[in-house]
Amino acid sequence: MAELASLDVADVWHEGQPRSVLFVRAAIAKGNRGCSVPLCKAARDAVAGLVAFLAARGFSSAPGAPLLVVRQHRRISIRLVQQIVQQLRDVAGLDVPATSRAAACSGTAACRPPWSTRPALPIAWLR
Repeated sequence: MAELASLDVADVWHEGQPRSVLFVRAAIAKGNRGCSVPLCKAARDAVAGLVAFLAARGFSSAPGAPLLVVRQHRRISIRLVQQIVQQLRDVAGLDVPATSRAAACSGTAACRPPWSTRPALPIAWLR
C-alpha cells in the first residue's frame, strides 16, 4: 500500500502516454529494491483515465506530482488507501484476508509450502 501511495505521475506516464512497464523506484519499494511491473492494456487505460482526471480537476499532472491525491492537493495517505481497499472488499463481499500481511496464511496445512516443517500460524497472530 505504501508503494501505491508513493507513486508519482512519472512512474506511470511518459511523453503523453501510459508506460507499458511500471518501474517501482528503490526509494519507495520495500527493502530498497526497485522492481518492474508490466502494465496490461486495462491498466494503461486506467492510467490514462487517471491522468486525464487529474488534469480536468485542476490537480498537477507534472512528472514529479503525486499520482494519487486528496482534495487538498496532497498525496494520499497509506491509511486512506487501506480504508478504500477495505471498503471495496466489503462491497465485493470478500471475507478472505486480502491484504499483503494477512494473506500470508489462514492457519491450514494446505497453505504451507511443501518444504515447511513448522506449523502454520493462525491468521489472528499476524494482526
